[in-house]
Amino acid sequence: DALADRCAIMAHGTIRCVGTPAFLKMKLGLGYKLTMLQEPNARPATTQAMIQWVRNVMPGTEASMMKAGEVQLTLPFNAAGGFVPFFQALDQQLKPFHVTSYGLSMPSLEEVFLKVTEKALGIADGVMSSWNRQNDGNGDGGYTGFAKPSERIKVSALLMNTCNSI
Repeated sequence: DALADRCAIMAHGTIRCVGTPAFLKMKLGLGYKLTMLQEPNARPATTQAMIQWVRNVMPGTEASMMKAGEVQLTLPFNAAGGFVPFFQALDQQLKPFHVTSYGLSMPSLEEVFLKVTEKALGIADGVMSSWNRQNDGNGDGGYTGFAKPSERIKVSALLMNTCNSI
């Protein structure tokens, strides 16, 4: 992100998108990632109530990932102006929702690349970024989140060989 003024993503020899990293993130509909860790005794109903509460306070929020003790939500970029009151209210809800910690991050260019790749290949959103979440114990040292670098290289080659358009 910091090294480029403008980025271009190509698929099948065609430039699919060009712009600043921030523009590409906004254009592709990626938002801020809110990750919340819950206590081990948090019930699924509590997790669902927490997600619904966030959706009510921050309209347009989508659940990105849920696994035992961790929830990742995507907050829309246009919601940034309401972050101060949102996080003040969230701080009041930590105990009822059994949240031990939370963090907010911007999407990476890797996520933008994966989204463009998914569109170019015609596969569902999030499939490529969840490969290792579904395959723990595959000898990758517990690597979670995005595909291992060796898999991303394979996908890049596949993208260049098989994509027509997004």
